[in-house]
Amino acid sequence: MTAQSRPSILVLERDPAVATSLMFALRLEGFEVEVHAAPEALERAIRKKPDCLLIDADHPAVSPADLLSRVRATGHTGPAIFTATNPTRRLGADIRASGARLLEKPWSGDGVVAAIRGAIAGQWHAIAKADCLAP
Repeated sequence: MTAQSRPSILVLERDPAVATSLMFALRLEGFEVEVHAAPEALERAIRKKPDCLLIDADHPAVSPADLLSRVRATGHTGPAIFTATNPTRRLGADIRASGARLLEKPWSGDGVVAAIRGAIAGQWHAIAKADCLAP
């Protein structure tokens, strides 16, 4: 990201209503947003080197750990935030062990924006309050 550009967010979200509201809210906050419903599309889009990934951990087609491993294999080292409804402690631990963070749904637009801004700035503590399984 350059000083002149808007931070780019790549979203994997299977629920069209959630995807639409995320796109709208994040664009209002000045982010460049690209949304995909399929993990394969996310893997192709990762080549654009987004500033942050926002990934639906509830996606039935792939496990969060597998998806992040495949993304990392492409060379993307940027921050990743997973979202999940009623996540288990095991899921939270697995996601944190991968270097990503977990936000429990439902979340507020302000919470998602704060999490993304914190992740891009390298300040994971900025999302600790929204992190459903924060240490």
